[in-house]
Amino acid sequence: MRLVLPRRRQVLSLLGAAAAVAAVPVSSPAQAPPANEPANRNTPEFIIYQGPINNKSVRDIMLVVRQATIKSKDVTLAITTTGGAVGPGLALYNFLRGLPVPVTTFNIASVESMGTIIFLAGTNRVATKDAIFMIHPTSMTLNNATFTAPDFDDRATDLMLGRKAMEDIYRDRTDLTASQIEESEKRQVFFTAEQALAAKIIDKIAPFAMSPDALVTAIDPPSNNYP
Repeated sequence: MRLVLPRRRQVLSLLGAAAAVAAVPVSSPAQAPPANEPANRNTPEFIIYQGPINNKSVRDIMLVVRQATIKSKDVTLAITTTGGAVGPGLALYNFLRGLPVPVTTFNIASVESMGTIIFLAGTNRVATKDAIFMIHPTSMTLNNATFTAPDFDDRATDLMLGRKAMEDIYRDRTDLTASQIEESEKRQVFFTAEQALAAKIIDKIAPFAMSPDALVTAIDPPSNNYP
């Protein structure tokens, strides 16, 4: 059987016809939302995370929060954490601050260390009356690794830069005094909900409550051996 190819002019004619068909506008109801946008973005969405701050947990939180902001204009991140790595924590802080939809951060138990920085990214910041906050000096875990003297210098520089970034956020986002920030460089400093309100770490104290139609996503914490 001989294969017959269409002439170039015929091909161009067919392509032109296809383009003309594609260019015809398709009518749609005036009130219909775009295909990729939910019909009701007013449904509140709650994201709950209880666990450490590290590369995996930050990546998981970023993905879930971003999906939530696509579906809803009312997003709350309820976080309970003892803290974790400075680098990933700063990345999550900047990510939350850059979202197109305001995100409420809610302390429903305890937010400590790097967790306080992530919490401060919230557009609205709320805590239950029995919640606590804790800030403390930055630290480094060696994990039985071998370091040279220059390595220690590099690590010390990294610690100091991370601490400075955190202190800048405390100054920009709270009313913590210079003495309170300086004290947290020496030891653990705890805040009750009332003290956090006075220091503008939070905007208000309120019970944690969800409406019956709220969507809830719980993020599993990473395994203990994940960096």
